Amino acid sequence: MKKLHLVLASLATATSFLLTPQSAWANQSDDSQESSSAVSESSKELENKEQEEAFFKTLLKVEPTAIDKGQDKIFESSKNWMYEAVDGKEPPKPTERPYKIPEDWKMHPSLTKDDRRDIGYRIMTPGMKGYVNLYTLEAYTTSPLKGGKLLTDKELEERLKSDRPTPIFQESIEIDGKQFQARYEVEPEHDTACLVFYRLEDTGNQDDSVLVGALYLPLERDQDLETAISQQVANLKGILSQLSKDK
Repeated sequence: MKKLHLVLASLATATSFLLTPQSAWANQSDDSQESSSAVSESSKELENKEQEEAFFKTLLKVEPTAIDKGQDKIFESSKNWMYEAVDGKEPPKPTERPYKIPEDWKMHPSLTKDDRRDIGYRIMTPGMKGYVNLYTLEAYTTSPLKGGKLLTDKELEERLKSDRPTPIFQESIEIDGKQFQARYEVEPEHDTACLVFYRLEDTGNQDDSVLVGALYLPLERDQDLETAISQQVANLKGILSQLSKDK
């Protein structure tokens, strides 16, 4: 079975050897060996990056799964601003959004900050060693109860930058007709990749949020594991479709 593993060497560093004038190292065997090694590493990284991008694009095409069996859960899309009293008025209660989780997802206390708004699930599929995080980010610059407006595209990107690592791939997709952004991130120190879907809701209601679903998966995979990952992507897409509100 093939094994995929993202090479972590810097392309910029590897490419710098290719740009060095030949006269500087043509007569030095050690430097020549280093250059050959750098070329090899650069080629390997390019190859693996292409493989990861192909895998990313494959996952984006996975159709969402309608989850009929599993545990019933409640998700609250709003964050702390919903609990602020304004001018003595009682703040509205956060909207509850019911959903089901697959039978092989198990809530993990160490991954969960709030079991309704920032939830971590272990994926219990044998050999996968993955998990999912469902949460929201503020969709407003300030509380809508105080006249706050929805984030602009630029403000949304800044909010994502402060929340998540820089993606190596990013693309717009649709999940059941709803527009999402997809990101592919890498955490080499943990030998982990992360596929992230997020959506800025714009329904005109005060409970609009930036809905985020992140699936953490191993960088090192065989074909069987890739099939299992595709199934979990289908599950995550199905849940996000349920949770995300339309106008």
